[in-house]
Amino acid sequence: MKKIFHSKSDTQVPTSNESAQDEKLSEEDLRSNNAEVLADSNKSIIWAIIRQLKVGESVKHQQLPTFVLQPRSLLEKLADSLVHPQLTLDLADIPDPLQRFVSVTRLFLAGFHYRVPGVKNPLNPVIGEIFRCKWDNPDSESVYIAEQISHHPPHSAFVYYNIKKGIAINTNLEPTYVKFFGNSAETHMNGLMRLYLLGKNFDYEVYEITFPSILLKGILFGTLVYEMVGKTSITCQKTGFSAEIEWKPKSLFKGKYNSIVGKIKQDKKEIYTINGFWDAAMTITDSRTKETTVLVDTAQQRVQEKMVAPKEQQAPNESRRLWEDVIAGMLKGYEDEALNAKRKLEAIQRADENERHTKNIEWIPKLFIKNSEGIYYYHEWDEVVQQISAVRSGKI
Repeated sequence: MKKIFHSKSDTQVPTSNESAQDEKLSEEDLRSNNAEVLADSNKSIIWAIIRQLKVGESVKHQQLPTFVLQPRSLLEKLADSLVHPQLTLDLADIPDPLQRFVSVTRLFLAGFHYRVPGVKNPLNPVIGEIFRCKWDNPDSESVYIAEQISHHPPHSAFVYYNIKKGIAINTNLEPTYVKFFGNSAETHMNGLMRLYLLGKNFDYEVYEITFPSILLKGILFGTLVYEMVGKTSITCQKTGFSAEIEWKPKSLFKGKYNSIVGKIKQDKKEIYTINGFWDAAMTITDSRTKETTVLVDTAQQRVQEKMVAPKEQQAPNESRRLWEDVIAGMLKGYEDEALNAKRKLEAIQRADENERHTKNIEWIPKLFIKNSEGIYYYHEWDEVVQQISAVRSGKI
């Protein structure tokens, strides 16, 4: 199996502190709330864009100002869902299938609170862009690799695995473009995460997980706030367990931000109920005994910083190197500089796309391969699975 960091210099990844400094986004920044008050001048710019749209129309052909964007790519943001690798390390060692399912649910729900301050979208990755990082654990290594499969429509894929701990995750995500509805906007996060576990005492289990949508409120008046909304599911066909999670938006006069409710069932029988807030504490209640315990408190979970190779050791299509000039302008607050760099990068992408279209050349991703179901899997997926099987069986 090929190394994830392909050259000798690529293995010289920074420490956690060095990685955080490179991002210019501290752990405290990313734990901040999901609200922001826009300046009147910035709201005027957004209003000028919205006036060109019909209700429910997509914003895909509009050039968004960089002050509404995060100084990092979506491919990097997607790794935020895995900044608690400690929650993945013992999943395959839990002997009871119900408690394994509860722990997978815990991992999923703990992956949404980690975010940049305010209300900002990540940079839309260009086709062929990749992002790689890893987390060093006391006795193992967790690896994350993402690639942008398509730009129009957007399609991202990522893999996460820890060979020693018997876990591998393959995810395809196809967010719809932002649609405006007066004072609000919504993005549907279409896609599927498949989490694979191999224990020493059980064969592979596959958990299929769907994603909530993102609702942005207060675009023209009031405080700008984003919420996770809609319904998601977690299913394990082998064990018959499933979870239904509802991400509830705050209404105008009642309710609270970031609340969720959910149920865990086996077939049609309810076993647990879940309540709480995805950015704070969530509880789980046994439907039989009515006993309530904390499922996860995200404020108390240790966040482990991503380890990323320095930009000078990255390939030209790796996110931080690719967007370097844009990010630099954004971090300095130079709107025009950032926007010009962004336009230049997007112009190159359009020229490449036009050339492929003229020559009738199909874009083929480098790191992910489409299977018979139309789902993109990491190109070394079979090797990862074989290594996990060998390690978990004690052969190596």
